[in-house]
Amino acid sequence: MKVKELMLLSFITGTVLFTSCQKETTTLVTSAPDSYTQGTIASDEVFVNDEIDQAIDEAVSGLSICKPTSGSNTVNPVTVQGAVIDTSQVDSGIVNIFYYSKEADTMRARTGSLEIKLPVLNKKVIPWMTVGVRATITFTSYEINYLNTNTSVWFKGTITVTNYSGGLLKNLLPGDSLVEKVRGPIDYTYNDNGAILTLYLWNLHRTRVLGITNTSVITVTTRGDTTINSINNVSNWGGDTF
Repeated sequence: MKVKELMLLSFITGTVLFTSCQKETTTLVTSAPDSYTQGTIASDEVFVNDEIDQAIDEAVSGLSICKPTSGSNTVNPVTVQGAVIDTSQVDSGIVNIFYYSKEADTMRARTGSLEIKLPVLNKKVIPWMTVGVRATITFTSYEINYLNTNTSVWFKGTITVTNYSGGLLKNLLPGDSLVEKVRGPIDYTYNDNGAILTLYLWNLHRTRVLGITNTSVITVTTRGDTTINSINNVSNWGGDTF
């Protein structure tokens, strides 16, 4: 279960005052917000963030398959439906996920790949469970096809995920938490099959707190953790279909 925190935008009707030496005139300017535009922007934001979060979850899970990248004596035999997890470069701190088919949701199919890379120091991989370790996740032709609507979204670029607290999700006890910091930017597009390819740049600056309840339900709380133009707690910003 994911606990989502959404930022609400408020629209304020402005009053403009015009003055001269002869008389004073007050003009009230009103405009109704375009609910369709704002709804689409909000939908784009949730949509893009959800897809990136799923990719991050699978990338981190991929690191837990082998001891060099997880750091744990007991590895987690993770599988991703419709994908192959390649650990042939694990001694170099690299795990690849290649997508080729439908996933658990049969209305979705993915292609492309993720490369997850951990740092190597003195020929030894710094494992994911280490406090402060940073993994780079590279999206290559990563595309999600929505079979029920015949639409798709496509990502390319590299983001980083830092294990700020250290530890592994599989070792969490009820009441414990694991903290990850996500950083962008990444490019995405809705019209990769169109005649003209339009890419939108999406910036990610957020903290994810993963916890587990007494009933073994995993929760993910996301919050913004940066300041842009004097606006605090910003989690993401960038271009969309408008």
